[in-house]
Amino acid sequence: MQDGTIADGVTSFAAETINKAGFKLGSLGVVAGTKAGKETSTTAVHYPADASGMAQQVADAFGTGQLVEDDAIKSGHVLLVVGTDLDTSGTPTTQAAPQSAAEAAPATTEAATAGSVRCVN
Repeated sequence: MQDGTIADGVTSFAAETINKAGFKLGSLGVVAGTKAGKETSTTAVHYPADASGMAQQVADAFGTGQLVEDDAIKSGHVLLVVGTDLDTSGTPTTQAAPQSAAEAAPATTEAATAGSVRCVN
């Protein structure tokens, strides 16, 4: 998961949402170059060609997220890039992650699992 905002608490909110949704959290980071006036505006879930369902599950857990097919993401992983559009005023979801990769898979560039769902980075 990469935070593209400068807002306080966004990284911890996103990490908690990932965990409560049943996904395994991979690495945490900040989008390179993020600073005042240079924030990511749209939350996006990057995924490999075979994982659009997995990416949609992650977007659903956050209530937002543009799906972006990305050849740089490993199979079984998705990468969540958090933008300023993410509403952190509520409580992170407690929705369970799918139990099979056929149902959906999570976000990451590193490894994470929920059932057979791998990682959200």
